[in-house]
Amino acid sequence: TDGGDSRSTTLDQSNSWLGADTDFGEIDFGLFVAIVNTVFVSIDVTCAILLAQLFFFHVRLRKLGTTTYKYLSDNPTRQLPRGSSVSVLKEQEIQQVVNAANDT
Repeated sequence: TDGGDSRSTTLDQSNSWLGADTDFGEIDFGLFVAIVNTVFVSIDVTCAILLAQLFFFHVRLRKLGTTTYKYLSDNPTRQLPRGSSVSVLKEQEIQQVVNAANDT
């Protein structure tokens, strides 16, 4: 058999199975599938980046010779007051340093 015929038959079967041969009116089904795939790929890439960050963080912890629990216990995260931002907190810290320098 010719390779082109088999590919054509497989394509027709997959289009029929996916419903690509049905009439969606104004909606291009191929474009819809491409958009959905793009959304899933972007989610996958985001997850892969976050997992890589977590992996390298733990590699760094291993090099420091500490555990995750000990790291979190030694470096507690600071809770921001409601309505404040990190930049406001930094400005307050700078002001405290300036005030402490002026007091000496």
